[in-house]
Parts: sequence; C-alpha cells; structure tokens
Amino acid sequence: MSLQPATYPRDLTEKLELKVSDLLRRRLIPLVSDTPAALRISFLLDIQQLRNLERVQLKTIDPEGIRVVLASDSGVEAALDFYYGGDDVRFTHSLAGPHLQEFTAALNALEQAYHTRKTGYQAACIDFHYASHPYLVAFSNRSAHWYNYFKGDLLRLKPADFKKQLRHLAKSQARPLKQLK
Repeated sequence: MSLQPATYPRDLTEKLELKVSDLLRRRLIPLVSDTPAALRISFLLDIQQLRNLERVQLKTIDPEGIRVVLASDSGVEAALDFYYGGDDVRFTHSLAGPHLQEFTAALNALEQAYHTRKTGYQAACIDFHYASHPYLVAFSNRSAHWYNYFKGDLLRLKPADFKKQLRHLAKSQARPLKQLK
C-alpha cells in the first residue's frame, strides 16, 4: 500500500481551488508552463510547522496548513503553501525551481519507501525556519517516522536525534543582530 492522501472537507478543497485559480489567473506564481489553465491540483499534503526549535513537539495531528502540489502533463510545476487563519486559508509562499525539484524528489522517495507497506500511511511536510532541505513525516494511526531528504537520500531520523538537530540549529542560527557585524 502506498502513501494515502489526506482527506479534507469539501468546503476547504473548494476554497483552495478558488484561491489557486486566482493566483494562477493573476500570474503570481512562477511557473515553467506558459499555460496555467492546463495545471491541476495533483496532491494535497498537511504542513506541520515547528515554531520553537528548542522545545520541539513532534505531532501528526492538527496541521497548521496545506501544501498544494500543482502538475501538468509534463510534471510538477509548483507547490503552494496555505496556512489556516480562522475559518480561512491564506497563501504564504510557493516552491519553484531547485527547491521544488528537491521536495518532489523527497516525496517520490518517501512514496517508494512506503510502497510495499501493508498499513496505509499519510505524509506531511515539516516546516521550520532554517530548514535547508525537505523534512517529512509518514504516519499511521499507530506510528510516525521522521525523514530528512539530503543530497538525494531519504534519511530516517529518530525523534530524539531530530529534536537534538533542531535544538543545535536554533542555537547556531538565532543570534542577536549586533553579533552579525
């Protein structure tokens, strides 16, 4: 069984479709294709945002947003991130170019890793400041597995090691402006 797509309420998917259509119509998203009308939503993925890297809470419920992956017949064209804001979702940014290629490769590697599993798993992307490579989680109702995609390899992370990496990252990156001189 491969990775299973998350299911979303119909009204939410309709909002996302309208917002994506509006962004494409207004040409606010960098695309490879000259025909944005040929794009379709190919995949929806939860976003888990880590706000505090020193006190990390790894979870697979209550996502903070949704990543919308757009594709054409020739492949993935863009990924758009929307975050929840009350009863609405708000567009924050898109992935394009090398970041999109790396994210797509990470998702494909995760799909391949879970292709033979008997239990259905869902995937979510993990978003945090200073993330230089894609971080993903694959989860079922019984377990969760954390991954980093680095230099073409999907690396499984133990939760304790992942938290340690994040704490180290927070300490090495978060410096007062006066120290940056």
